[in-house]
Parts: sequence; structure tokens; C-alpha cells
Amino acid sequence: MDYYPDLYFVKLDGRTWYNATMKRVPAWLIPQPQMRHMEISTFDSPFSRLPLVDTVQRLGMMSRAPLSSLCLSGLNLYYDPIEASRRPSRSFDGLISLYLGELDPDAIEHLLDMCVFDNLMTLTLRDCAGVRPRIFDQISSIVGMLVLDKFAMTKNNSNPRAKVSHPHADMIHLLSNWHGIILSISASDASFDTVISALSKPTPVQQSLFPGESNLLCPNMQNLIVAACPSLTFDIFKKMIEKRNRKVNYHDPLWRQKDQEAPAITKLEIKFSWPKWTRQQMDWMKTRVADFQWLEY
Repeated sequence: MDYYPDLYFVKLDGRTWYNATMKRVPAWLIPQPQMRHMEISTFDSPFSRLPLVDTVQRLGMMSRAPLSSLCLSGLNLYYDPIEASRRPSRSFDGLISLYLGELDPDAIEHLLDMCVFDNLMTLTLRDCAGVRPRIFDQISSIVGMLVLDKFAMTKNNSNPRAKVSHPHADMIHLLSNWHGIILSISASDASFDTVISALSKPTPVQQSLFPGESNLLCPNMQNLIVAACPSLTFDIFKKMIEKRNRKVNYHDPLWRQKDQEAPAITKLEIKFSWPKWTRQQMDWMKTRVADFQWLEY
């Protein structure tokens, strides 16, 4: 058995992965105890689809020491429920970062049904509108950081099977079952105002609250990143901050240095968005958010 001690990161296109795992397994793809990062992208053949069950099983066998990050993007996946019932779920104990891009929403749910993620910290969903909030019930750990990229594109969506008629409603629905701390939303061709407004209101569905949690949408979120979005309305952000930070004692001269309880926003970062807020608006935000940044480049 060949061993490649410097092989920490493997990046494959979907066709190579298909040939390597569905046929004779090459020597370099045998279990490598030191491998930590795996990326598989682009398998959109009109004549065949990548078997999801076999892909999960092969990923689970490849690394004797757990993967820490996994990226699956642009894959036309086929799910066989009968085959899935015959295979055990695969545990990815060491996985802390999972990136899923341009995948069918049903395929994502099937993937999570077959995998066990006990220590997942960061979940990135790119161009995956239509994913339902139950995915957070499928993941046994609380996803501390959620990244939604191109989740609310209404035009030219690269995933034709995704539901994009009401992308912001899909996003708000997904967030109704998320209990993490850091939220990043980016790349929309429409303003995120609807989403920001929802963050100042009770969750639109009956969510399971942990003891002491607020009933606001994303009750534990304290860091918010908004990027590459047009028409961000200051007044909507202002209302959201006033609602979520209402228990912050701004009369305390040391309020910036003190830990604030959720749902207070302690960090707000807006970047590559337009139009730029006025100096007065930014100054107000700096008096209410301990760490506020507007980045243009």
C-alpha cells in the first residue's frame, strides 16, 4: 500500500472522482491517515449521475484520521433509497467545515441523513435555495457559523432544480431552525432588507428554543456579515440593532469591552455593498455595535 505523507489536500473534478471510485480505486486514493481536506466539484454529465450512497461510503473509508473539511460542489447526484438502507451511516467526527454548492436540496438532505457530523462548526451553502430547516436537526452538533452565498439569487441561478421564486422567504425559513452565532449572507441580486427585517422579529415558525433563548429569528446570533448586496437600507438595520441590542447598557462606559448576551449583535460587517451609508449613519452604528465595519475593498 502506497503512503503519501505530504498529501493533506485532495481536489478532484467529479469525473475523476467517478472513475476513481466507481471503477478500480487508484493507489493514491487508498486510505491516507494524514489527509484532512477533500474537494469534489463539477459532475454534470447528461448521461450519468454520481451515486450519492457510494460517494458517502468511499469518503468515509478514505481517511483513517478524520477529514476536517469537505467540499462538494456542482455534482449531479443520484440517490438510491434501497441501497442507502443497506449501508450504515458514516461518521465524520473530525469534520469541522462542510461546503455544499450548487446541489439539489433533496440531495443535501439525503447526504445529511447518511452522515454523522458530531463536531461540525461551519456550514456553507452556495446556490442551494430550497434547502429546508430540518437540515439542522439532521446535524447532531450546533452549527456555530452559517454561510449562505448566492442563496437568494432570483436570476441566472445555476441550480435549475432549486426553488428561487421567493429566495428571501426560503432563507428566512431556513434560518428559523438555526441556533448558531455567526451568520454570513452574500451575493444577492436583490436587497437583503427582508432578511434583516426578519432578524428583528419573532421566528415565523414554531422553532425549538433552548432554555433562555430569545424568540427572535436566529436567537443566538451575535456576529453578522453581509457582502455583495445592493440597496441595504440603513433604517432597517437600525431597527434590527435596536431590537436585538435593547438590553445592552450603553450608559456603561465599558460596554464595548463586556460580553453581551444574545441576541445582541456585537459585530456587524458590511462589505462590497452599495450604496454606501452616510457618515452620520455609520457613526450611529458605531455607537450601538461594539465592532462595526464597512469595507469597500
